[in-house]
Amino acid sequence: MQQPENSIEPDSTKSMAAPYRSWLSPANAAAILICFVGTGALLWVLRAEHPAQSGILPPCPFHFLTGFYCPGCGSLRATHYLLNGQFMSALDSNALALAALPLLIWAFLSHILITVGKRPLPGAERLSNTGWPTLLTIIFAFWVLRNLPCFPFNLLAP
Repeated sequence: MQQPENSIEPDSTKSMAAPYRSWLSPANAAAILICFVGTGALLWVLRAEHPAQSGILPPCPFHFLTGFYCPGCGSLRATHYLLNGQFMSALDSNALALAALPLLIWAFLSHILITVGKRPLPGAERLSNTGWPTLLTIIFAFWVLRNLPCFPFNLLAP
């Protein structure tokens, strides 16, 4: 039996997941799977191999060319130490990367929620309006302070 055009009963042929079809195509699902598997593989290698001693990864190009530390110098070592449960060594390698980790996880989860059509985690609007200038100021201050050769700022160097 065919339903009239202005019927209020739901059409049983339509899937409940119809709004999500646009982002969860087979190509997108494959890309997401590749990203997760690739990230997992990189973290596994990073956990097993110390970045500064293994020779797998090149040195920081900024530090290699200038002799100064960039804000990211020591991040891979911090990740290695964190994956091996050495929190204090991770903090010594790059304090900013360790402090930013919860923010990065929060931003990643908010982005996923927005992508699937849900509401972002609380505070996402504040980050987009005022948080970016503050975040960039903190990164720039960390960059300058970790390159000062006097105590206590030299403790920020990896």
